[in-house]
Formats: sequence, structure tokens, C-alpha cells
Amino acid sequence: MISQSFEYLAPDTLGRRCACSHPANARFWQAGMSLIPLMKLRLTAPAEVVDLGRVPGLNGIGESGGVVRIGALATHHDWKARL
Repeated sequence: MISQSFEYLAPDTLGRRCACSHPANARFWQAGMSLIPLMKLRLTAPAEVVDLGRVPGLNGIGESGGVVRIGALATHHDWKARL
């Protein structure tokens, strides 16, 4: 089934990702493993899909001062590399 129309945004900085014209109806997409099938089945119909894949610095895992920071695009491989 074909999903409803939507606007695809691919910002290259974190600040630009906030420029959605419909923030309440935007969905952030990392890899599409669950969003795309839900859209095809029309279980969700976002006005905008924001692809975070081009935003640098979201895939890291780090620790500073006893605080662990896990980026939105961190993978299991990133976690295993830290061990």
C-alpha cells in the first residue's frame, strides 16, 4: 500500500532539524525500520519525515564526569566498540 504524501527533510545540522513547519506531526527517522512499514499500512501519517542521518555527532557514546551520553543514532556496534 502507498502511504499518504509527506514532506521529507534531511537537515545537516542539529539546529536545522527544529525548523519543521508541523512539529507536532513530524516524525524523526533514523533508519526507517519501523516508521516506513507503519506509513505503508497507514497506521501513521506524518506531515513531515525528518531524516537525522546527516546530522553529525548523533552517533557517539561518551562518558564525562560520571554521565553517560548516548546519541540518537548510536548503534549496538558503537556500544560494543566502547567495551
